[in-house]
Order: sequence, then C-alpha cells, then structure tokens
Amino acid sequence: MFSALEKFDIFIVFPIRLPYLNWDISLTNLSLYVIFVVLVIIFLSYLAIHEGKLIPNFYQIANEYLLKFVFGIVDKQIGFNGYVYGPFLFVLFLFVLLGNLFGMLPFGFAPTNHLAFTFFFSLTIWTVTVVVGLVEHGFKFFKLFVPNVPIYLLPILTVIEIASYIMRLFSLAIRLSANITAGHVLLFTLAGFSTKLFKFDILLGIIPLVIVFLVLLLELGVAFLQSYVLVTLVAIYFNDSLNGVNQH
Repeated sequence: MFSALEKFDIFIVFPIRLPYLNWDISLTNLSLYVIFVVLVIIFLSYLAIHEGKLIPNFYQIANEYLLKFVFGIVDKQIGFNGYVYGPFLFVLFLFVLLGNLFGMLPFGFAPTNHLAFTFFFSLTIWTVTVVVGLVEHGFKFFKLFVPNVPIYLLPILTVIEIASYIMRLFSLAIRLSANITAGHVLLFTLAGFSTKLFKFDILLGIIPLVIVFLVLLLELGVAFLQSYVLVTLVAIYFNDSLNGVNQH
C-alpha cells in the first residue's frame, strides 16, 4: 500500500561525505530535482536565444509571451523603475512553474511542496526586498512602518505594520507549499478510489476517473496560478521597497 504523502519523502540518492571536514553534502531527490529544473531553464533559454530565427520558432514565441507576461506584472505592480528586477522575476516564475509541473509527472517530485524549501526561498526573497529598500532609501525605508494616523494610534498600528511585514515571510512560503501539497494528495486519493471501484464495477470506476482527469486539468491551472500569484506578491514587495516610502 502506498501513502498519499509518500511521494513527498526526501531521501538520499547519492551519499557524499567530505572525509576531513566531516560535512555531509549528499544529493537528495529534492536537490536533484532543483538542479534538474535549473538545467531545464538554461536549456530552454538557450533554445529561445541562440537558436533564434528571423521567423520565430515555438521556443521564441513561448519565451517572448512569458517574458511579456511577467514584465506586464512588473509594469503594473512596480512601474518603470522595477524593470531592472524583471529578469529575476522571470526566472523566478519559470522556476516555480516548472517545479510545480514536474511534481505532476508519474513518480515525479515537486520541490515546491516542501515547506522547508519554500521557506528558504521566501526568506531569501524577503531579505532581498528589505536590502533593496535600505539601499534605495536608507533609514527612510522604516517610514514604511509608520502609518499616517493620529498620534494615540501610532504605537499599536506601527507594531501591526511591522508584524504584517514579517508575516509576508511565512505567507509566501506556506501558500505555495500548501496549495501544491493539497492538490497532489487530492489526486492520489481520487486515483486510489477510482482503482478500487474498477475492481467491483468498470462503469462505477469511470466516474471518479473522469473526476481525476478534471482535477488534473485543475492542477495544471493551479501550477500556473501559484507561479503567477507568487511573482505578483514578490513584485508588490519590491514596489513597497522602491516606492512605498514615497507613498506614505
């Protein structure tokens, strides 16, 4: 019997231990999938750029469409001064999207469904946005946490603003991990239910099988939607760092 959470198990594939430093740098299935996603992004970028034709091929069209889509988010949420962060958000979008999609393959593994990985991801992005805000505005960046309210409300609302800013770190990680994990568990449960019904009656088994197919299509949409939501939220965070002080 297989568990619905079995495909989320992390295990060592290639054990590597440095003898003198006593460091364990073994490659797990999680790290291998992350490396694989990065290599796929590099390969697709190579096809889109170095194999470019005067008449655009499929890879060029797909790359330009996604690039335009992500820069549309940047333009809407940040503005022109956020274009410098467009390539970063574009790669971030591709990484999350491919990580989500690979988890839907048979015997696949989605790095984005592990909270430890998404939290590290979120922590890195959150730290970068704070550093960008400090570099752009110096100590004026902290005006972002001081709302324009009557003086007697200022202390409690300042604490709330700081807490809500810190909570971004957790919400970004939990949202992505929870949605991807829930979708995979639902698919596994419905597929197992359909298989058991097939043993009793083929016609009864077809009904949940159709539902599995529909949920699979839904999960494809969720994989794209979660990538879009994450990039949009990161763009909003960059907007706060770049323009938030001037808007207060």
